[in-house]
Amino acid sequence: MRLLVIALLTILFGFSLGCITWLQGYLHFNLWFIIPMSGIMFGMAVGSLQFALSYLFSLRISFFTSLILAFFAGAAYFATDFGIYSTAKIPVGESNMIMMKLRNIVSFQDYMSYRLGDTTVERIRTHTTYQVGATANKLNYILGLCAASIASLGAMGVLLANYPQCSSCGVYTRRKYLYEIAPSLSENGFNELFDSIASMMQNKKHGLLVRLLSSLEQKEQNPYPTIKIVADHRECPKCQESIVLGKVLQKDENNWKVIPELSFKTISSEMICP
Repeated sequence: MRLLVIALLTILFGFSLGCITWLQGYLHFNLWFIIPMSGIMFGMAVGSLQFALSYLFSLRISFFTSLILAFFAGAAYFATDFGIYSTAKIPVGESNMIMMKLRNIVSFQDYMSYRLGDTTVERIRTHTTYQVGATANKLNYILGLCAASIASLGAMGVLLANYPQCSSCGVYTRRKYLYEIAPSLSENGFNELFDSIASMMQNKKHGLLVRLLSSLEQKEQNPYPTIKIVADHRECPKCQESIVLGKVLQKDENNWKVIPELSFKTISSEMICP
């Protein structure tokens, strides 16, 4: 039931966007007439919405569930066209002063046939025009639907990585503590520290890692660090399963960049007695 509610809200979101007059011209466009940018951006927005709703309704996102939600992301992108069709107005008569709703003049099927038929496209810079056939338009439209589905999957995957579910009961974990550590260590000291963290992660010594992070935080910190450790300690509110998501950042001029190969993750349910 929760999955059905989220699916219906997803489609309603797409329909609502299609009803926004000033937004209608931006809902279906391709970059260089090939890359479905609007489909990608829509999919990312819908994937974020679906994750937020799943979090709110405590819906466990499995591989099968994510595929269903991705399908409805594509369906929601199609629903934007129905929103456009339901609210768009076109001038009637030679004076163009009388406006009538499109839905009162043609059917939705005729509207889509016209929209995906032969069209003339004008380049913005050169103002040259050329014809785009119905087949190309239909393929671009299908590509946009697929892009929306794939982008929604990507957005959900990124959010799940940052807000993981409990592996035991599927409840979304909540932050217990956020470690931000900038130890005053030499280069050899950092190498030894990262080797220790890697060993703990490999041997699934979750408790030992938590104690290491806590002890590092209590020691003297570098006031002008070039390397720091950020670790998100999360816990399941139902079964108290504990997860640590950590990353190492290095300062590059004025920006902090993640060092991917030094990222770490441990889970208490996989813990081997330390």
